[in-house]
Amino acid sequence: MGSHNRLAQCSELCKDNDEKALDCRDAVEELKESVRDLYKEAFDNVVKLYDGMLGQIEHRQNILEGFIDQTETQGYIVSTKYYDALINNEQGKLEKLNKQRQDSIAAMNDAIINGNIEVNSEQW
Repeated sequence: MGSHNRLAQCSELCKDNDEKALDCRDAVEELKESVRDLYKEAFDNVVKLYDGMLGQIEHRQNILEGFIDQTETQGYIVSTKYYDALINNEQGKLEKLNKQRQDSIAAMNDAIINGNIEVNSEQW
């Protein structure tokens, strides 16, 4: 009878260990998913940040174009300063777009290098 009880206890311990191992595996998978979500959120934040900046640049461009149109409509010659401002605005836009591209690539590469996002996965 004693060996039967010991066998039953060992069997119960093995069963408990198996359940704990499965729980741990599930917890690790949930953690990995959370980390992937955080990397995606970080990437999305980069996009939102630059969308806001680019929106301001486009707003500035619309204002400048409005001044140019208004000046021409009134029959005046448009100052080169407006066109210089448009050029500077476009150069600023180009710089922001290049920076956004670099930051987006860096955020994605960071997630891939750390093994949290796989190439061609849904998060990628």
